[in-house]
Amino acid sequence: MRRPILFATLAAVLAATPTLSAAMAADTPAVATAEAAGPDHAALTARALDGYIRPEFDRFVAATRALADKAETDQSPEKLLPLYDAAYDAWMRIWFFRFGPLEEEGRRFRLEFWPERSGIAYRAIGALVKAKNPIVDDPEAFAGASAGAQNLVSMERLLRPREAVPAAGTPAAEYRNRLIRAVARNLARMAVSAREGWEGPEGAAHVLTTAGDDENQIYLSADETTFAFFNAFHGALQELEELRLAAITADQTGGSPRAAHERAGASLENIRAGIGGLIDFERVVFAPAASDQVAQVDMAAALEKAAAAADAALARGPGDAEAMKALKTALAAARRLAVAELAPALGVRVGFNSFDGD
Repeated sequence: MRRPILFATLAAVLAATPTLSAAMAADTPAVATAEAAGPDHAALTARALDGYIRPEFDRFVAATRALADKAETDQSPEKLLPLYDAAYDAWMRIWFFRFGPLEEEGRRFRLEFWPERSGIAYRAIGALVKAKNPIVDDPEAFAGASAGAQNLVSMERLLRPREAVPAAGTPAAEYRNRLIRAVARNLARMAVSAREGWEGPEGAAHVLTTAGDDENQIYLSADETTFAFFNAFHGALQELEELRLAAITADQTGGSPRAAHERAGASLENIRAGIGGLIDFERVVFAPAASDQVAQVDMAAALEKAAAAADAALARGPGDAEAMKALKTALAAARRLAVAELAPALGVRVGFNSFDGD
């Protein structure tokens, strides 16, 4: 089992939190004015873009490029799986942005076709293999292939197959290697496209930073960008608990081996990586803006508790019902705290289902 990724500690959060000044303690008129003004939404957006989004998308680009480069010369699972796992970890630190480049051109599903119901990835891969489709040798043509055949989940199906793999040196094995190369190349290509989608005069970053301008028809005021980031954060906690963790529990209950032997979107490794990303995102983006620092510290502590619960579940395995229940409880608690305490501290009104994308 891979060692869980490092995450920010509560001490780091506290160290990064601005301290109360003597003027604030005295409750001067200047402080009252600042409090009335609420969070600096433009500054929050700038931190989100420069302190988290750009570097994390860069990390995803680098991880998928490393996987693609290695796949050009070696298609063995022994060599590719560590790089694949690193790419999935990087993905789980950005997957929750349900706006911007990941929502354009179907990139989210083309990067991670999850939840993968009814074996769509297997069927898509099987159709290519059965036909020995030469599309795998044409990057542009493969980019238009079925989303089920060209994403992180389909790559895992190739590297951690349920069925016996063809014998080395056979035509079937040779085609499988070509398919692995094609999927890896396409993942790297899509990662670059997603990163580039943040930049330029029509990029997502420009749209966010011009919130409130007359020509901006997406964000009519600066506080709407804060809502978008909170919506993504809250939605991530909800998806981790209600979809990804639930998928593992269902696999265990139904006797499926998936959760124990595959990552494929539902694994505990992915959940742990996702929590790690949310910890860093909250620390970098939300913590400096929170008007109520007690609420922010509570939020940071709740995320750390969820991370510890995920580590315990990883150590015990997905079959440990008690550990899985503790993780679910911790994620649910963090989500409730985000709505009850963090949202008001950020000046966000919550009255939505975060999966709506509103």
